[in-house]
Amino acid sequence: MTHPLSPIEFRPARLGLVALAPLLLTALAACSSGKPITQDENAPPFVFRSLDLRQQDQQGRPSWSLTSPEARYDLRRQVAQAVTPKGIIYRHGQPAYRLQATSGTVINDGDVVLLEGQIRVEQVGRQPVLIQASRVRWFPSR
Repeated sequence: MTHPLSPIEFRPARLGLVALAPLLLTALAACSSGKPITQDENAPPFVFRSLDLRQQDQQGRPSWSLTSPEARYDLRRQVAQAVTPKGIIYRHGQPAYRLQATSGTVINDGDVVLLEGQIRVEQVGRQPVLIQASRVRWFPSR
């Protein structure tokens, strides 16, 4: 089943994608040690080549994974950007969702997540669902 969509507001509870937050927010956690960090206003952002992040659940099973050929994080602006992010969200160690976008931006260290370009969110399983959009805006706090 395919649902072509225009710009939408992403409501994870509605789509069952609550676990999407760690995929895009972990890039931010990798940049921060938890200590206050100051950055020269003219300093360039951190650039990561070939980002490959994975997390396991408490039983050691895959929880989620995220890859991107390039990501950058600007400490001063608290903005992370990923080029062609691709991810998998697992349920009980088995793939539940696959997602990809042309670009992804996390604003204000997680207040807003924007996916843009050719976006695909695919529910994997017996009744697969494919959602396509050109812009997704997600407010994790909602």
